[in-house]
Amino acid sequence: MIDDVLKDIPIKLNDSIFELGCGTAAVLKRIRQVYGSNIKLSGSDLSFNAIEVARKILVSSGNFYVISMTEKNNAVPDNSQDVVISFGAFAMYLYKSDMEFALIEALR
Repeated sequence: MIDDVLKDIPIKLNDSIFELGCGTAAVLKRIRQVYGSNIKLSGSDLSFNAIEVARKILVSSGNFYVISMTEKNNAVPDNSQDVVISFGAFAMYLYKSDMEFALIEALR
């Protein structure tokens, strides 16, 4: 299932990929397996414990943050990511009214 979705995302070698609501980085781990170590992976989640697991799994990758998708995060610079993804976190955890801000933040 995840591989079917990944083939539709325009990921190139040396891209930086940021996942909103990355949890324990299962999707990012699969991206690493498919695209190799030339991809820089980062993400955010509300759960400190999930982010700690993500950091351990992808120890040599990018930065992982404990933040909400509905708050501006100045630690992630504007235009610093090539691809921003979210696998289910938008639909599962955000109210419709919060989705607009989260999308604006993702585009930033």
